[in-house]
Amino acid sequence: MPCTPEQSFLIVHIAVCSPLRFLLSYRWADDLGAPQQGLRVRVPLGASHRLGVVQSWEASKDVKVSQALKEVADRLELEPVYDGDYQRWLARFGRYYLTAPGQLWSLALAWAHDDKRRFRCVDQPSLHQLDAELAAVFRTRAALSCQTMVVRMGEAKHPMYRIMQAWHGGALQEVYRPHQKPESSALHEAKPKQLRPAQRHAVAKILFARRRFQSFLLFGVTGSGKTEVYLRAAEALVRQHRQILILLPEIALTPMWLARLRSRFSALLTWHSAMKTSERVQVRARLHEADVLIGTRSALFLPLPRLGMIVIDEEHDGAFKQHDGVAYSARDMAQL
Repeated sequence: MPCTPEQSFLIVHIAVCSPLRFLLSYRWADDLGAPQQGLRVRVPLGASHRLGVVQSWEASKDVKVSQALKEVADRLELEPVYDGDYQRWLARFGRYYLTAPGQLWSLALAWAHDDKRRFRCVDQPSLHQLDAELAAVFRTRAALSCQTMVVRMGEAKHPMYRIMQAWHGGALQEVYRPHQKPESSALHEAKPKQLRPAQRHAVAKILFARRRFQSFLLFGVTGSGKTEVYLRAAEALVRQHRQILILLPEIALTPMWLARLRSRFSALLTWHSAMKTSERVQVRARLHEADVLIGTRSALFLPLPRLGMIVIDEEHDGAFKQHDGVAYSARDMAQL
């Protein structure tokens, strides 16, 4: 909708998930609320729509600009999935690897699967009062995926934003299957009662650095107790209500490892490439509950709200290395 000379409108600059090396500008609709840095949106690009992330915005009264810009099609969340610390880390990641903004966010948000999230209407009168068009989508008491709701809403504007508002208002309830614990294993490793002096010293140094970023290398022969050091540090941080991310090579996700961790931590989640989309959605819904998340390299991008320590086990393994798919080609770099 074009603005008059007396009106102002917001222009948002979006990192669109594509190989483009620059931001694209769109008009921000008033009924989408206030824009925020890091907010995920859906925007038109050519003949299709793409995921994008708000980077900045500005006010304008230029009618010609308003008429020339396309409008943001939808807002996918009420608050950004990544807080300020995560966003600064991603920005540093992008600078280090010379990554286009859209490619960076595409890599980071591969876990999201918003269209597969499922919701049930728990308060039909409230939902009808809040959004009659959305209430009409729920023809039975069955839970519906976001994808199904968007299709049923047809040409309605901003369907995902309206779904998120109804969820936040309590009229909708997210539904996911109960977390399936791995089968119990008969193998349980005895926890050492006492640490050796060198181990105690290592644990103390790790915990002393908990309020700032610092990296540590645990060096020792097989069986020297390196794993026990970071597990003790993890236990101490969990008692302080912090979360631990343990990254393992794909081959290391074995029942033995899971049994070892489950004997120490009750709220344990896993993340790896063999998981189904429905299982990934479950993990996403439970991230705030987890004490420990154990996963492969892609788990690094999951937005743990209370992250206190990252452990990279067998960090020399080739599964942690990537030499293509992120950085620019030599030809692109020559044009920078």
